[in-house]
Amino acid sequence: MSPKVSQEHKTLRQLEILDAAAQVFIAKGFRAATMKDVVGVSGMSRGGVYMYFSSTEQLMLALMEQRDQQDFDVDLNQRRLSLLYESTTTGWDALERYMDQEIQQIILVRDSYLPAIIEFLMTSWQNKTHQQRVERRYKLALQACSDFLEMGVQLGRFHPILSTQDIAKVILTFIDGLTLTSIYLSPEQIGTQGQMNTLKHIVKPLLGITTNNTPH
Repeated sequence: MSPKVSQEHKTLRQLEILDAAAQVFIAKGFRAATMKDVVGVSGMSRGGVYMYFSSTEQLMLALMEQRDQQDFDVDLNQRRLSLLYESTTTGWDALERYMDQEIQQIILVRDSYLPAIIEFLMTSWQNKTHQQRVERRYKLALQACSDFLEMGVQLGRFHPILSTQDIAKVILTFIDGLTLTSIYLSPEQIGTQGQMNTLKHIVKPLLGITTNNTPH
């Protein structure tokens, strides 16, 4: 009889395999990645990896779920937003801090497996299950941005002239487009910093921010 494996051991093994898969996806993208690559990077046996995951698609879906839990955890995001507003004094300061955090993620996009996620989703856009996943991710991202704006309204930092959800959609669409372009071109080529500064000034009057320095 083979020894009983604890759930903790199984979870640890799965995380190790997912970490190996993330490294492979960063280096090769989704379509070029193989299970053989993942086995090699993981340092485990072929059977040890296949015990948990049988395809690169399964690995990608698991990584996407893991990323969603990290990026869209409601309690964690609320704590992050509270810290952001506690460390700023004006609506403009809060907007700048929020946008600067987004800029860092865009600049580092090539060092993440996000390009592989986009590749995976774009090459399977006719798959209804994957389409539902995209819709879910969009709703979560939109909610996270809307929460930032709503907290600013509640604190008296923002006085929007349009609905916060419509403004959040503008921000999200702009950032998504910039992120996608950043996969192919460098931040210097597309002027990431300058474009994000432009977005700040587009959004500024929509949020009713009248000056850079006056607390709201």
